[in-house]
Amino acid sequence: MHDIRREEDLGIGAVLSDTRNMICCPVFDSKGNVIAVINATNKQDQGSATFSESDSSKPREFLTNDIQALQALGTHVSVALQNLEDMDDDNMSLAETIKMLKENKIGV
Repeated sequence: MHDIRREEDLGIGAVLSDTRNMICCPVFDSKGNVIAVINATNKQDQGSATFSESDSSKPREFLTNDIQALQALGTHVSVALQNLEDMDDDNMSLAETIKMLKENKIGV
């Protein structure tokens, strides 16, 4: 979207009144399910720290390389989330093992 303020179908009105443009990228798990969404809003020129109202008539356009960068970030987020999930699974397995050993009174 070049200027999200002109998109009437979104129904977001005042919530995103300062939003000029946006790109979104899904984050997939290893099975291809969407587990999160990353978005970037209000692209700015390099060196610009804020989006001023004087610039509001000319929102910066997100380019193909911006989308590719967001997709690459999404891949890293997916791997990090999967690693966290695997750590939780490993901890649960360890806890279950300790519980079983205690219930069976096997040297724990």
